[in-house]
Amino acid sequence: MKTVPLLIMVVLLFGSEALAQENEVSIQFGATAGNSNLFEQIPQFFNVDTGAAFTFQASYARRIFDARLAAIYFDVPLTIIPNTTFDTPVGSFPRDFSSFFFTPGLKLKLLPGAKYSPYAVAGAGFARLNPSDIRIDGQPLTTGDSEVYGAYTIGGGLDIKVASFLSLRGEIRDIRTGSPQLSINLFEDREHYIVTTTGIVVRF
Repeated sequence: MKTVPLLIMVVLLFGSEALAQENEVSIQFGATAGNSNLFEQIPQFFNVDTGAAFTFQASYARRIFDARLAAIYFDVPLTIIPNTTFDTPVGSFPRDFSSFFFTPGLKLKLLPGAKYSPYAVAGAGFARLNPSDIRIDGQPLTTGDSEVYGAYTIGGGLDIKVASFLSLRGEIRDIRTGSPQLSINLFEDREHYIVTTTGIVVRF
């Protein structure tokens, strides 16, 4: 009979610990899928391909509502794509560009205290896209400066708990924003980036 009170104490201890962990900090690495788009250079049309690119993401989330089976967090992600290359027969294109995304929003996590916790995220903010100074043909790029655009993101992922304060995370996000402004009509009015990352989450 003594084991029953002991089990109750253990449950209460871990339950209170989970409730106390209102904050999450994650570090993630991954890749952004490449895209293929048409642009017009009268009188012809050309394909412009962007290759897959290394991606770094860091985020902070704070729990603002907890119903045990589900919790809502205020999510603040920072996503950086240091180098995305262009592949096109037109030499006047920039050789590559870098991207910076800041899209705070909300995260809905199911079973936040369980070993496996799926979640969905959505947010809005801004993006900074910065073309390189060198064109594909090796000449200096004289047009196309850094630009800031509105951006929004939707996505989801899965946290796998490996310790009371530590989880592994896998995530995918679709970030949508404006296209880099160059001397010619590059993409459609908006561009989207499919970002897949994995990493670790520390809770406190």
